[in-house]
Amino acid sequence: MYYGTPVTEIKDHAFDDCKYLRYVSIPDTIETIGANPFRYSKDISKIKLSKNHPYIAYLDGALYVKAEKRLVTYFRNDKRRSFVIPQGIRIIGDDAFYEAKLWDNVSIPDSVTTIGERAFSYSTIHEANIPASVASIGEQAFYRCRSLETVKLSKGLKTIGNSAFEDCGFLSKISLPEGVTSIGDYAFAYCDSLRRINIPNSVTEIGANPFKCSDKLTLNIASNHPALSLSGNVLYSKADHRLVALVGNASSVKIAKDTEIIGADAFWFKPLKSVSIPDTVKAIGDSAFGCTNLVNIKIPANVAVIGPFAFSGNDELKTAELQSGLEEIGRGAFSSCPKLKSITIPETVTKLGDFAFWQDSALEKIEIKGNIPEIGEETFKSCSFESIDLPDSVESIGDRAFLWNKKLKNVKLPANLKSIGSEAFSGCAALETLEIPASVTEIGRNAFKDCNLLRVETESDYVRWYCEKNGIALAGDGTLDWLR
Repeated sequence: MYYGTPVTEIKDHAFDDCKYLRYVSIPDTIETIGANPFRYSKDISKIKLSKNHPYIAYLDGALYVKAEKRLVTYFRNDKRRSFVIPQGIRIIGDDAFYEAKLWDNVSIPDSVTTIGERAFSYSTIHEANIPASVASIGEQAFYRCRSLETVKLSKGLKTIGNSAFEDCGFLSKISLPEGVTSIGDYAFAYCDSLRRINIPNSVTEIGANPFKCSDKLTLNIASNHPALSLSGNVLYSKADHRLVALVGNASSVKIAKDTEIIGADAFWFKPLKSVSIPDTVKAIGDSAFGCTNLVNIKIPANVAVIGPFAFSGNDELKTAELQSGLEEIGRGAFSSCPKLKSITIPETVTKLGDFAFWQDSALEKIEIKGNIPEIGEETFKSCSFESIDLPDSVESIGDRAFLWNKKLKNVKLPANLKSIGSEAFSGCAALETLEIPASVTEIGRNAFKDCNLLRVETESDYVRWYCEKNGIALAGDGTLDWLR
């Protein structure tokens, strides 16, 4: 009862992380239970439930919803080598065996049709035999099952969800049966021991790099596969003209001429030193070239979008040539590129993401031609250019946009600028004179902290008030003349 009203439902993860929960009593009024309500409650030792409960059953250490024939949760303190799911169960629910301590395997009956999201994530099972009755394996179903060595999939399986077997480091053997139609994003990512996968002709959909960082893997794909093609060790999806992944390693790649999309994480953490991108490419996906060894990159004119973190973490990248036609530079797109020295943002760019050039410590020259409405959060943090002219389209400067840009001396602010974010120029120790237009109506906290040489020129009463309040010198008052 809850304030006199019978409790009829236990919601998803209702008792997550109740570390001291030992005893659970489930009244007959409970009609349904959501995704594993006791996911992180590791020490439950007693479950009280009537034998004739109309909706819920507790059998052999596991809780079930009768109407759905769904296994809700397996209680992890019930340590055993294996567990047998009763015949008749149709659904292994979301998080059902999350972090379960099973030293062998779980026997799945042929009545089961669905394995839910994170159903076995972080569990210690060694082997998984999926019966032919199972049509779908949910997202992250076996995520980080680091004891899992063998998976047997059967005909009848249609869908392998996103990250279904991601980070199963000891998984060495799996065979995809004919009939599988969809392989989700990162389905077999970080499977270091996996050596070979045959992809059947039935596969029509494939997500973002399903084999990310599974560097020892070889793919077998029929030359007449209707949906996929393999050129060398580069995998393509025919329907959307997308480069899916570089499977294995290569120092140089020439991308196929009809490619329109370079998919997310396609070359992530590969020892790639050079790449030829054809004029047909229209978009470069999230982290597509993240943490590679590229030295120079030329982006063709047809590329409209560079996705978030597309070239982030490229320690050797020295030049990036962007062409007119580019419209969007995503969040962190060129962040942490410590050898990138100069960049010109074309006039066609209308969106520049937060952290776009974050901590590019060698970036000495920046030219912005684009029609950009804002400079986002930490966009140019810890760069090395001495001057920057912001285009007239800029109306706001985000928090910490130029934080710790210690060589920055001269900044031209646009006439229509309205706001300057918190710590926007904090730590810009070389900044001397800044003309802040009267259009500015908001300046954030510590916007000019540790800018000890700064003198502000302005006609705005608000800006003058802000400077006086925060101890920032105004041009003409002679405060800092002795330092010059």
